[in-house]
Amino acid sequence: MANYVIIVLYVFCVLPIILNYMVGLPQYITAYWYKPFIEPMHNEQVSIIYDLYIMLCIIFLYIFCGRKKRRIILAPYNSLTSILCDNRVISIILIFLPIIYIALTGSWKYYAVYAVSSARGLTESNKMALMTPCMLISMVVYFGTVFKEKLTVIKIILTLFYSVAIVWISGKRFMLANILLLFIFYTVNLDISVEGRKKIYKALPILGIVLIGFSIFYLAVIRPMAETSSSSIYDMLRVDFGRDDVIKYVINKEIIRGERILEYRGETFLSLIGAFIPRKMWPSKPYPHYMYLTGSILNLSIHNLPAGTTPSLLEMTICNFGFWGFAVGIIFLVWICNMIDRSKDIDTKAIGLILAMVLLTQSMDVYLILIVILVAISLMVQLFKGRKVRIVIHR
Repeated sequence: MANYVIIVLYVFCVLPIILNYMVGLPQYITAYWYKPFIEPMHNEQVSIIYDLYIMLCIIFLYIFCGRKKRRIILAPYNSLTSILCDNRVISIILIFLPIIYIALTGSWKYYAVYAVSSARGLTESNKMALMTPCMLISMVVYFGTVFKEKLTVIKIILTLFYSVAIVWISGKRFMLANILLLFIFYTVNLDISVEGRKKIYKALPILGIVLIGFSIFYLAVIRPMAETSSSSIYDMLRVDFGRDDVIKYVINKEIIRGERILEYRGETFLSLIGAFIPRKMWPSKPYPHYMYLTGSILNLSIHNLPAGTTPSLLEMTICNFGFWGFAVGIIFLVWICNMIDRSKDIDTKAIGLILAMVLLTQSMDVYLILIVILVAISLMVQLFKGRKVRIVIHR
């Protein structure tokens, strides 16, 4: 698992630094509200601390997780989907779960256009509340069912159509990144020849280009900005797929300037722990981390935010624990990779992989349901281990 997390760190934290030298630093002319990122990016002290932080993350992941002196033997395919979804009817129901949910809620009209939920007229508090777990369950069951045997051209074509459907329903470009990561994970774990594996590795750059190309199309055509020049699109791509900006901003604010972003230490971790507690029962419950981060960037109250800035675990730990947050971030990454590696169920590993990616690149509050799903899967694997689940439909 550490190998995948290291790749995520390279893509979202190291590649942006390379782009600084090859293309240039973002200027945020169109997305002017991100101008507070410019000062930290030009600060040499911040850059040194950031580089050391990311380098130590990769080194410790390699030492404690990736460099294990033991031979890995590929066991027969073991997955929850193989245990529970031998019945084709169940597999189809779970794969089409997002569409079934749309049908049950009667919200077809909101999905006539491709856009985020707020632009469609949906909010997380009503009809979109359960859509994220429905999509996650669908994705895991799809890849766990379709990719449990050899890879074929038909499966790749089906996956393309499936990916388009999920990306359209989610309305978020980042969902495509989750799909690509799951595709890589499940295909790598297939029992295929060395030549087949080489073909998959050769396709990885193409998949990356597809993700960037789709994002450019989204920014230029689907939801065009006020200015669609190459520099403006580059700025927004850096915001969408880079986490160097928010991490450097927090380092500059918390470590260099000594200014607090949160009201008290540990505030937003407390928010995560109490996420499922209704605010009516806990009126003083802290708000999600991205609200405090965005409020600091825009210099606004967290109750008057026009939008949200995507956070990262690596800056969240600094906000919550100050200088000690560097150590907490590294230890947490190592711990979660080791925890996921202990699982013998490939679907549990896949959900854990998404969880690790979300921690580094997204707002965790929306994906907390992943932890519930992980616990449920662990219980079901223990319950049905060694048993065959048969469902007979009488006509």
